[in-house]
Amino acid sequence: MQSENLSIEQTIQLSIFGYEKLIKHLKSLNNKTIIITGAILPTLKDSQKAGESAVLRNTINISQLKRTNLILKYNEALQKLSNQYNLSYIDITNETINKNTGMIKDYYLHDSKIDHHQSFKKTSLLWVKKMELII
Repeated sequence: MQSENLSIEQTIQLSIFGYEKLIKHLKSLNNKTIIITGAILPTLKDSQKAGESAVLRNTINISQLKRTNLILKYNEALQKLSNQYNLSYIDITNETINKNTGMIKDYYLHDSKIDHHQSFKKTSLLWVKKMELII
């Protein structure tokens, strides 16, 4: 997660700054609706070794719980940015997080154990419901 010797916090700040630049640019172009979506929770378990994404993830020494907490922090920053520019913000972390473990509910994992994406079949309706609330 760290690149160019930046801390994770600096990387998050840099990403939010990039989002802000993009928002300003899009707002200057037209008056279309801009919707910011939160990042999804990490799906790769610490014990997972199979699959290309798992191999790459294992080169980074950070647990799934810590990665999840970083995503939650990142999403909080995205939501603040959305509020600052009076934009709609949606995410599905409240629905997909296991309150006991602090990580994604197994139900939302992809059926293929080596696929690092959330299950489209199981999360798509969550996104649709969120979109219906704002459009």
